[in-house]
Amino acid sequence: MRVKITFIKEVFEKLKAALRWDGREKAAWVLCHVSKAVDWLKLLPFEVIVPEEKDYVSRSAGYYELSKRFISNGI
Repeated sequence: MRVKITFIKEVFEKLKAALRWDGREKAAWVLCHVSKAVDWLKLLPFEVIVPEEKDYVSRSAGYYELSKRFISNGI
């Protein structure tokens, strides 16, 4: 199955800004609409959800952990 992700510029720029490297790992969720056929799947991102610093339990150069509260309520 072929998979294609098609971003509009504003959503892609928000994702890039959210994940800009600052020396520690980061997370972001991308919510997408889906278009599907027999042999392909197309994802159309429409929103980026970015945890705030308070939502992380831990962040380092090679690891991050998000709070259970954020995972349960943040999305």
